[in-house]
Amino acid sequence: MRIYATVVCMLACLCINCATGVNVPGPPTLSHSVTDPTTMIKVDWVRRNNVVELYQVSWWPSDDSTNLNSKNIYPTSGGVSFNYVIDGLTPGQSYYVQVAVKTSAGLRFSVKVMLQTFSVIAPPTLTSSVSDPTTMKRVDWQKQLDIVDVYVMSWWVNGQTPQSYEVTNIKGQTSYSYIIEGLTPGESYLVKVEERSSIASGLSVLAKLRTNPPTPTNVELLQPTDGDKSTRLNVTWKMPSSTFHVASYNITLSLSAHQSISFTFYAGGNTPTQYLFENLTPMTNYVAIVQAVSPSEGVPETLSQVSSPSNERITAPLLPPTNLRLSDSVSDPTTMIRVEWDKPQDIDDVDGYKISWFHATNESFISQHNVSDDVRSYTITNLSPGYNYSVDVEAVYKAGLASTIDTWRTTPSKATNLSLVQARHNKTNQLHLKWVEPDGKVDGYEVKAYQGTSYTLHSTSTTTTTIIIGLVPGAAYTATVTAISDGVHGAESARSNPARTDPPTPTNVELLQPTDGDKSTRLNVTWKMPSSTFHVASYNITLSLSAHRSISFTFNASENSPTQYLVENLTPMTSYVATVQAVSPSEGTPETQSEVSSPSNEKNTAPLLPPTNLRLSDSVSDPTTMIRVEWDKPQDIDDVDGYKISWFYAFNESFISQHNVSDGVRSYNITDLSPGYNYSVDVEAVYKAGLASTIDTWRTTPSKETNLSLIQAINHKTNQLHLTWVEPEGKVDEYEVKVYQGTSYTLQSTSTTTTTIIIGLVPGAAYTATVTAISDGVHGAESDKSNPARTDPPTPTNVELLQPTDGDKSTRLNVTWKMPSSTFHVATYKIVLTSRIESNTYDVNESSFQSYLVENLTPGLTYTITVQAVSSSDVIFETFSNISLKSNAKTINPFQPSYNVSLLSNSLHITWIKPKGNIDGYILEVFGLKPIKLNSNATSYKVEGLYSSTEYSVGLYSFVNALDGELIKSDASFKTYSTLDPESLPTSFSNELSGVIPAILGVIEKVPHCH
Repeated sequence: MRIYATVVCMLACLCINCATGVNVPGPPTLSHSVTDPTTMIKVDWVRRNNVVELYQVSWWPSDDSTNLNSKNIYPTSGGVSFNYVIDGLTPGQSYYVQVAVKTSAGLRFSVKVMLQTFSVIAPPTLTSSVSDPTTMKRVDWQKQLDIVDVYVMSWWVNGQTPQSYEVTNIKGQTSYSYIIEGLTPGESYLVKVEERSSIASGLSVLAKLRTNPPTPTNVELLQPTDGDKSTRLNVTWKMPSSTFHVASYNITLSLSAHQSISFTFYAGGNTPTQYLFENLTPMTNYVAIVQAVSPSEGVPETLSQVSSPSNERITAPLLPPTNLRLSDSVSDPTTMIRVEWDKPQDIDDVDGYKISWFHATNESFISQHNVSDDVRSYTITNLSPGYNYSVDVEAVYKAGLASTIDTWRTTPSKATNLSLVQARHNKTNQLHLKWVEPDGKVDGYEVKAYQGTSYTLHSTSTTTTTIIIGLVPGAAYTATVTAISDGVHGAESARSNPARTDPPTPTNVELLQPTDGDKSTRLNVTWKMPSSTFHVASYNITLSLSAHRSISFTFNASENSPTQYLVENLTPMTSYVATVQAVSPSEGTPETQSEVSSPSNEKNTAPLLPPTNLRLSDSVSDPTTMIRVEWDKPQDIDDVDGYKISWFYAFNESFISQHNVSDGVRSYNITDLSPGYNYSVDVEAVYKAGLASTIDTWRTTPSKETNLSLIQAINHKTNQLHLTWVEPEGKVDEYEVKVYQGTSYTLQSTSTTTTTIIIGLVPGAAYTATVTAISDGVHGAESDKSNPARTDPPTPTNVELLQPTDGDKSTRLNVTWKMPSSTFHVATYKIVLTSRIESNTYDVNESSFQSYLVENLTPGLTYTITVQAVSSSDVIFETFSNISLKSNAKTINPFQPSYNVSLLSNSLHITWIKPKGNIDGYILEVFGLKPIKLNSNATSYKVEGLYSSTEYSVGLYSFVNALDGELIKSDASFKTYSTLDPESLPTSFSNELSGVIPAILGVIEKVPHCH
């Protein structure tokens, strides 16, 4: 009710000021500020004088007038109403407020007015719900004024839509509360409690609250899957809800001795629920608990409950360096050791490494050296050669050290002043080596013997001298010495001087004749070596003659040379004995020699070998005056110096000449010889030791014949020809004659003179001939062919004239003949046909088969015929046979006469015309009458005394008388005619016909008849 009292006082003061009429401000109007009525008062007043310079607003607590505050307000021109808001006041405090006006007359004050600010609503008390503080909050507040109707409580996450709930004011109740549910664990919320009154402005109060994070579960301690396991453990846990706000986790690791390590792991939105503890104590047992911490932006952080303890987990021990490697220093392995290592497995937080070294025999400390964590090697120096040392490399951690130890021996020093010489005994496989003892500790020595760059064997020695055994005879060696201390080898010494063993002495020396080649000046020396492996560069081979002379020479051997040697240029048919001495190589060191072998057996060389396969032949250039000489080298001989060719007359061995050729020549042509003579040829192989010859004979061929002449023989021209030629130069014993038909010769014969009759030839054939001279059975070159010549054809025989067996026999005759031989050459036949009035010649082709039909002859004539064979005219002119004997005489038939018959009552009147050809007479035949023979001049005949009206057959033919008296008749054509009946003819007809018939017959007689 204090508000109403204040208003009454204000009105009373206003009335007083108005009543006085003083020109002072009226009492100001005071009201609570809508912005914050708990700390602010709004002062309003009205201007009363236009000459106001300023207004002064003053206020002070009602219970403390000394705490005066004021503010000058300068009025604006024309302004009537003014206000001022006093702020910074104390909530629930009563204040006096007074407005003064300043004019030219001075400062005048209004009546003071009092107004009390609202008391602040007590902030809500935010407490956790007993059931679940992670999702629920209880809000408590105190009532300040009883004029409140309801309280509106709102809550929200900043930036999100608020949720609200109304609580009705209950008279007489001063405390109120509300439980907010469904909140997000660890989230920050704004909570507002607002007073609402129907008679006064309400107040509100804003508070912030935060839910607790959820309590972590399933807390577990694990060793890391990789990296350091001696100072690290992995803490994992789970959160019971999927939505929550956590800024960090308080993780506490407790040791078994009840000590604890606590720290905060700051989480982010996506931070996994695990954390890797580092810098722990190795080999220590730990238990972990986890507490979630909410964010603290604007609102104090909240804590979850502490989780249940995890399992116990022990950290692993500290890990030492790995892969410790001690080795000889490349600078000086006798006084230095190279130390190398790798970092501890999966560890990256080593602070460094400490290297310490000791005498291995008594573990007495020598020294140490520290290096940084990125160094992985160190070289220990100033050690003694040949001693064993222990080396300890420790990984330095904040938590302690972890070491690994190994031992290494420095190598002994090199041996020096090596001297390698031949041993006193067994020089073929032993050498003697000595040297100066090196500095440091040495238990023994390893000795290596080298051939070239590779060592072949090694041995050991406890002193500074040794005999190297088992060496290769004749081989050159160098040696090295390596000092050994407790099994550790020092550096190999420099090579010694070279020395060489003696070669082994050859044994089983034997002299043998070569299996092939020259055995007259060569002997094969063979021997054996007593060992299978040796080095020999050459052999000194000595051959001693029976007369105690010797031939010495060196056979230069190679690594693969057989133990044999072919000695050449010896004396044929001489006895020898051999000895052999082996000589080593001399590369890098003087050669050494074996002892001389025992003498071999005695062996004789063979005689010299002559050339082989001597071949004499005609020279292709001129076999009449030249001989081709060819030969092969002596069998299995390659060292002939040359060949000497000599030739002689074979019949008396008188020397003619000789010629020398080199050893690579195997032929020679002997020239300027005489044709047809026999010669001896001697080819000698020329050796340094002498000659060896082979002899053979050959005859030069006779010269060619010239001026051959081939003609017909005087007699027997049908099968013989006569050949002559000029005698050639040189010796000729006889001649071979060949007769050619074309390109092939058909027969041959021999002759001792330069003329010959060639017999047995084919009649009518053309020939050429050649002649070849023969001397002692050797044929010369065949001569050129002679001129061609031809034999006569054979004379036809058995020439005969015959009448044709068919066809016309009055103008044709058949001629036949025979040839006296079955083989002959005839191109044509000349036939001559002769009669008493004519002679005709016919050329008949040879293909007529020895017969010919002669045509167009004269009928009735008698003919004879001759036949002559004619050869071909190719190659050479034709030849003729003798004319055959005349054939038989042959008369050919006369022509048949053509006749006409006139018919009368008791007679037939026959008339004809004389036919062509020869006719001696006619024969008329009338059936029933005796034939009538008429002379050749007759042309008609009347047959009388016939019966009238009777048929008669009439035939007329001509004839000739052959030489043999035979009558040769023509063909006759018989016809039947009937005599006339006189009574049937009219008288007048008869009389009239008496003159007409002869005329008709005359006409008919002139008409040709067909026969």
